[in-house]
Order: sequence, then structure tokens, then C-alpha cells
Amino acid sequence: MKKADYISYQHKIIVDKFLGDVILHIDEVGTDESFGNIMEVIDIVIDYHNEFNKDGGHQGYLQDYLNIIPINITCAAQGYLIGLSSEKNMNIMTHIRKAVNEASWDCVKELQDLEIEKE
Repeated sequence: MKKADYISYQHKIIVDKFLGDVILHIDEVGTDESFGNIMEVIDIVIDYHNEFNKDGGHQGYLQDYLNIIPINITCAAQGYLIGLSSEKNMNIMTHIRKAVNEASWDCVKELQDLEIEKE
């Protein structure tokens, strides 16, 4: 997985916890190939996040910037999990999808409360 850029140590802690939780959940299901595919999507989201912040690009759009990773990765993870769902594994997939949603909600809530130091 690519390394995300952060605007503070607290930002790093919040996003890294979210990424770790989501990856832990989606690693429980699927094949090595499908897991590799979703990790490629995660890398694309991280690239977008990093590019958005180049040269202080988040200025004036702080909440948009802060939510790029949790919102886009949650959508990608949900699509991945729905694509792997079947009648046979529906219960576990529903449980995992709920856990991903909770991780996303917690992350977004913490990011809304993040205080950025002014330089």
C-alpha cells in the first residue's frame, strides 16, 4: 500500500487506524487476486489524496481533503464486499460491511473534530 501524506500527526493516527481496520476486514474474504485488486484501488485513492494536497491544495477545502480517504475507500470496500457476496456468505459479508461502515463513520467523526495548527 502506498504511503499517504498527512497534515498533522493526529491526522496520520486517525487515517492509519481507519486504513488498518478496513484492510483487516476485507482481507478476511476473497482471494489473493481480488485482494490485490482492491489494494490497487486503495493506492489510487491515496494517490488522489496526496495530489490534492500538493502545494497546500487543501487550503479552503480542508474537510473535502480530510474525507477523501475514508469516503472513497469505504465506497471501494463496499463494492468489493458486495461483489464477493453470495447467498452462502451473506451473513458474514453483512457483518463485515457494517464493520467497514462503522470504521468509516468513526474516522470521519474524528476528522471533523481535528484541530489543525495555524502556521
